[in-house]
Amino acid sequence: MGMSRAGVDGFGGRWRAGWAVWGLCAFPALAGEEAILTARTVYAEVGGKVRGVKPETRQAEDANGYPLDARIWKLAGVIRKLETVVSEDHGAQTTEFYYTAEAGLVFALQTTTTERVDTGEVVNRREERFYWDAGTGDLVQWLDADKQAVSPVDGEFGVRAAALSDLEAEGLALFAGDELAAAKEKVIDRGTATGVFEGIEEGDYFHLRLRLADGEELTYLILRSEGLLDKVVENPGRYAGKKLKVHWEEKVLDIPEAGGKQQMTVCVRVEQP
Repeated sequence: MGMSRAGVDGFGGRWRAGWAVWGLCAFPALAGEEAILTARTVYAEVGGKVRGVKPETRQAEDANGYPLDARIWKLAGVIRKLETVVSEDHGAQTTEFYYTAEAGLVFALQTTTTERVDTGEVVNRREERFYWDAGTGDLVQWLDADKQAVSPVDGEFGVRAAALSDLEAEGLALFAGDELAAAKEKVIDRGTATGVFEGIEEGDYFHLRLRLADGEELTYLILRSEGLLDKVVENPGRYAGKKLKVHWEEKVLDIPEAGGKQQMTVCVRVEQP
């Protein structure tokens, strides 16, 4: 997950951002005051409404081998809160991300705890707050554990913004498969294409490569693999160079890893002609 030297502060050299309780603390007058006010409004709204909402949960081993637990809360079908927890041998770091009704990130609070090895007692706890401009997507304010503002011209400011972005993307990615599989967006177009199977590309999602008779190569996003498509994904070498007929749909999908809504060509199923 691309953590930097900025994270070396009593937590295994890793930063994760987490939300703390707002309370009645006063914030300094800085650039981005409007964004901060929006964040406070969203925090209060979402915090109140999600209390009665059962979150969806996922677990994964992150890039450095530590467990990553993630939960999301949805309101009116939109993710309004994401919480990630990374547990290490002697502590944990919790990050809560809050979003507007238009899915714009506006606030995150990071809570880092250090525990005694023998008893598990928390011996240190630090909280930091982060504010984004939902319109531009820029981090506009960072309050450290002492509630002091870190200057945007400080070199660590940009590093921290990137680390938070990585963490958010990693957490949302755990739910992306279900989000895409359940997508209800209108199908723009659909059809079939027959050609030679060239292989499977692996990344955030699988993609099927097909070479047509005229030499053109097409790529199709795979959201779920069933029937013959599942066999192709599991053992692409077995089908390399063979003809496949791809049934595809063109639709707009919300893919966080690609920066939001994208028009994609999805492989629905395949058959051998």
